[in-house]
Amino acid sequence: MDRDVRNPVAEPPRHDPATPTSGTQPRPVMLLLRRQYDFPLATTEPRICYVIAATSRSGSTYLAHQLWATGVMGAPLEYFNYRCEMLQMARRMGALHIREYVRGLFALRTSPNGVFGFKTGLHVVIDAGLLPLFPNLRCVRITRSDRLAQAVSLAIAQQTDQWSSLGQPHGTAVYDAERIRKCLALIEKSEAETPALLSSIGLSPIEVCYEDLVADPGSVVGDILRRFGTEHDRAHEVVLPQIERQSSQINVEWIERFGRESG
Repeated sequence: MDRDVRNPVAEPPRHDPATPTSGTQPRPVMLLLRRQYDFPLATTEPRICYVIAATSRSGSTYLAHQLWATGVMGAPLEYFNYRCEMLQMARRMGALHIREYVRGLFALRTSPNGVFGFKTGLHVVIDAGLLPLFPNLRCVRITRSDRLAQAVSLAIAQQTDQWSSLGQPHGTAVYDAERIRKCLALIEKSEAETPALLSSIGLSPIEVCYEDLVADPGSVVGDILRRFGTEHDRAHEVVLPQIERQSSQINVEWIERFGRESG
């Protein structure tokens, strides 16, 4: 506690908390918190920050992965998920308060062209009063046209605790119409509230449709880069583990069954 914490990345920890110890397996997202995925140390604040605003299972992880892989759009992850990424990353940095934590993220996860990205539910950063910490903040919002497919995906993820193709399931998915209804209602409510929330903080988002992203990721990502003005920036070489869509025949069967039973 009494060591110098003004630079949260000055003193490396004795081990990387994202590295598995004997007999354990890291949660999938933790792999992307490891040092091998850091950018070269940045010594100034980013010139552009952006948030990926999304509801669960809208394709935000896939979008973030695609943007990160360009080498000019930072390394967007859920750095403010206090149950997972935030705790691990703060421990790795030795950050003792939120400003140190954000400075540490800027230092490690800003691409060399000065762009820093993260993804979260907007209420997280708004309620915590974090918005002033991000210079020149912009927003990319991804939505999914097929809300029922999104709700089914969320219901399955809740039961299996598998939120990415990089991980393994830790439970069995059992069809539950009431759970799907609750997921659908949650998604609808969140999506309905988001425009007013964005307006209240003065953000006009770049809108991305999940279905368009899946059909032609290169085109969607290219358009985002053009709108950020980063399409001609020198790209840092990024090598990430491949991420795949998680939708399977189970999703199709549940969607069809829910449709039949709900009329």
